Amino acid sequence: MLNNATYRRKWKAKKAWYASHGIHQRGAGPGDDPHGSLIVTVDGPNGSISSAEIERLVDESAASRP
Repeated sequence: MLNNATYRRKWKAKKAWYASHGIHQRGAGPGDDPHGSLIVTVDGPNGSISSAEIERLVDESAASRP
């Protein structure tokens, strides 16, 4: 969906709002926090999304919480 300019603009604004409230994207990329609580998913090239990958991310996040 990030290929849709309107969606991308709204997502950037929402992500900035989260960051301004101390909620950071979990991940290992530039600007990501390896201990962040915001889990972001991305559609595949054909618009698909992997529920197995989402489950893995949630499990990983839950396991790293005190």
